[in-house]
Amino acid sequence: MVSVRQAILIILLVSSITMIQRVLSGGHVYWDPSRRVLESDEISMSLSPRKPRYVLWHKAEQKVRYFFEIERISEFVDVNGNGMLDLDTERLVDASLESGGWRLHNRRHKRNNIVVEEIEMSAEIQIHERWGRRRAAEISISSIMSNDDVQWDKGTLHALHEIRITLNISKWPWNTDTSLLQVSISYGVEEGTTNIISTAEDTESKNIEISGDGLSMMYINISETIQIDGEETNTTINLSEGSIRITLTHFTNNAVLDFTLGIIVPEAATSFSKNEDIAITCFIILVATIATLKIIASRHKIEHISKIVA
Repeated sequence: MVSVRQAILIILLVSSITMIQRVLSGGHVYWDPSRRVLESDEISMSLSPRKPRYVLWHKAEQKVRYFFEIERISEFVDVNGNGMLDLDTERLVDASLESGGWRLHNRRHKRNNIVVEEIEMSAEIQIHERWGRRRAAEISISSIMSNDDVQWDKGTLHALHEIRITLNISKWPWNTDTSLLQVSISYGVEEGTTNIISTAEDTESKNIEISGDGLSMMYINISETIQIDGEETNTTINLSEGSIRITLTHFTNNAVLDFTLGIIVPEAATSFSKNEDIAITCFIILVATIATLKIIASRHKIEHISKIVA
């Protein structure tokens, strides 16, 4: 039969294992609507209420803040045949995405005990057509973060330090049947110098790595495969310092683009804080165990003295 002392020790052991596993695994993602901040145990991302501008930072180095902004969508006629909006290209529409009408919606998903936080920004952007009419295009941009590696749409989203951003453009009021769209994006460091570490491309994506005045590094992965009216197609992406331009072919219903943003720091910069958490947790468990054993010993001593007196 299990004694009281053994039962208490078993409970303490199970609690200790649970607490240590929690510290080691981390794995928390959450949305703070009052600050418009989506964050995990490693990174944070704030959203602007007026435009799709995202400011990101690593919690181990909060002074270095990166930004990623989807600035505008332009409709143009590709007179040069290079699929890009050049200086001498006929521009039919130049729509800024800065608007006071952006709406925020939060959804939490669970997949096999993996938590995925999704924040969607949506707005109707007024498009001034060349004949003076005004019609609205629907723009929605979702941002997701997970507490564990998860397969999401076309690829794996890595836990805690990555964010997947998906841009969906629908109901675009085309001026001609042959014109194209260009999505213009800017990126960099909010304050200080933006250092372009590298730009690279493979058969499926283009990748950018940048850093500021610190140890952290942000990377941007842009898929060259986009969805036009539900079908996958390749697109033209032009990269320059601080700028990304993506060309979209004519579509009837919608076009969908994916971006993956992540921030990492050297392991040495974050290992201390994690080890510190483990040490504190173990110390608390040790103190609680010793205190419990002393209480049990004192109780048995009192019972023993009582029997002698009796």
